[in-house]
Amino acid sequence: MKRTCIRTSLEDRIRYYSMPDMTRGCWLWSGNLFPNGYGMTTLGKGQVTTAHRASFVAFKGEIPEGMYVCHSCDNKSCVNPDHLFLGKPADNSADMVAKGRSAIGSRQGSAKLTETAIPEIKRRILVGEMDHTIGKDFGVCAGTINHIRHGRSWRHVANAALSSQ
Repeated sequence: MKRTCIRTSLEDRIRYYSMPDMTRGCWLWSGNLFPNGYGMTTLGKGQVTTAHRASFVAFKGEIPEGMYVCHSCDNKSCVNPDHLFLGKPADNSADMVAKGRSAIGSRQGSAKLTETAIPEIKRRILVGEMDHTIGKDFGVCAGTINHIRHGRSWRHVANAALSSQ
């Protein structure tokens, strides 16, 4: 018995593997996922891509080289073409920062400090303590304290302004 493969359009495949989220209007991808949470599919001939990029191609057209397909809903598994828009890498980064999704402060994987420690560090800087002394107490190097002193890191934590020292 010969098996036949039924070919479906990319639009039909996107619809088949998505489930509507009635509260947000997202189409949630129910197929395979990449480890980062984005849907996984193919564009034919084994060309693996993210499901939201495939949805953009299926419903809106080609993606110019160097452009990202961004989510207005900030839902990685959403493939609703009404929630997708093109942006340059800088646009995508600006959108991420504007929506508070960037890895700053303690959300950065290698962070040794937390937002709650920074006001105390800044207070100690203001009273003239040495960077290496503060750093030792908080388990970081003097360079990290120096970056806080000069506003090169942790500037998102509001506290008394550091005078230029």
